[in-house]
Amino acid sequence: MSDVTKKKLSKKELFLNHLYFYMFTYQAQSQSRKAGAVLCASFAMIADKLYPGNPERQKDLMERHSGFYMTDYTWGGTLHGVLVALEESRAMEIEKEGEPEISTDLIEGIKSGLMAPLAGFGDTINQSVVRAAAIAYSQPMAAAGNPLGALIGFLGNDFYRWLVSFTTFFLGYKGGLEFVEKLTTSKTVDVALTIAGIFSMMMMGGLAAQNINFSTTISFTSMTFDEMIETILPGLYQLAPPFIVYWLLAKKKVNAVWILIGIMVICLVLAGVGIIA
Repeated sequence: MSDVTKKKLSKKELFLNHLYFYMFTYQAQSQSRKAGAVLCASFAMIADKLYPGNPERQKDLMERHSGFYMTDYTWGGTLHGVLVALEESRAMEIEKEGEPEISTDLIEGIKSGLMAPLAGFGDTINQSVVRAAAIAYSQPMAAAGNPLGALIGFLGNDFYRWLVSFTTFFLGYKGGLEFVEKLTTSKTVDVALTIAGIFSMMMMGGLAAQNINFSTTISFTSMTFDEMIETILPGLYQLAPPFIVYWLLAKKKVNAVWILIGIMVICLVLAGVGIIA
């Protein structure tokens, strides 16, 4: 086996490399470098394999990936895989030809250029779609004492992130920049995200209406004010408070602290005059 072939990372080495990064990403963050220290440590695990007996090359490799690194670490596994593939190819070119075509500037440029797009892409899916749907399904079950609520919450958050992170890491390692481009620009993905976003927002709206309890003591001869509104607009009556809060935050740019104080004052006044119980 040639020295160049020996530099090829095994599936086990790739798996352990990303496992280390995934496990410690949120445990070793800093304001100046975010996950840069953990990314550097993950490359330290393969430095000796890529540059055996060459401490200077190993040092350069780790320094190259010790700077600022912040993206979505779920779908951002793609970028980690791309970086490992580039460093592996660079090491093999150095061993074979002495001067590699893959420059350090190219690697740094790809890392810097893809962090933001993958962060926006991943955050959209994770926060707006998957997490919202998982909460909408699991929260009512957990509140009712059903253990499936905890299981669905785990599958929709922790297990989902773990599975996607490892899958995209290997896809990025094998597919390179072409896969990243397809992932972030595919029209099919955009349509799927739109549909999933609408569905998850419907679920969150139903969850909010089911769990927000807002009622008054106003009554008429045949029914209460609450019953009358509920008959005309079922479910929408309970959504009035969060809609008002959203309108104040998003449209009027009111400080959240003043909104909380306002809610407390209004509730105390309404309770004092007997409008709400």
